[in-house]
Amino acid sequence: MKKLLIILIVVVLVAIGSYFTFFNGNDVPLSENSQMVVGGSVYAQPGNPVTYDNIASQLSNNAIIKDLPDDMGIMFRFYSFEGGSRVWGKSYILKPSGAHEGYLADADLIIYLDSKYLSSWTDRNFCSVVSTANRNGDLGYESSLSEIKLAWKFRSLMKHKSCFGF
Repeated sequence: MKKLLIILIVVVLVAIGSYFTFFNGNDVPLSENSQMVVGGSVYAQPGNPVTYDNIASQLSNNAIIKDLPDDMGIMFRFYSFEGGSRVWGKSYILKPSGAHEGYLADADLIIYLDSKYLSSWTDRNFCSVVSTANRNGDLGYESSLSEIKLAWKFRSLMKHKSCFGF
């Protein structure tokens, strides 16, 4: 009975840890040049639109992407709805060293986002776009790993947990 209780406590702690691993809240700009400091004052620079042409380079500069685990295959996919059916769009492979367009057949994690958010995405509002999409049910994921393994693998993202709107 004690072993069962200990296992249950560990599972609950891991579940809580996974919640905080994935969901943070601080808006993480895609570009490291999102603020300009002049004479000790910080001035916001206007955001540059993210498009299919520049998304790989923009994602490569994102603090969350840089904190991803090295040993995982992660694919980020866009989709849209046409005629009531989901149509897959472009996909990107994410690594801490950067992002590039491509398809990963054996991805450990696939993150998908409705392409309608691309029109409002800039290099300054990554977390706002992602948390809005999450609230609206337009952000999702699939994984071949258990939630416990995912939580452990993504523990490096704990500092970004509120970015996903939780």
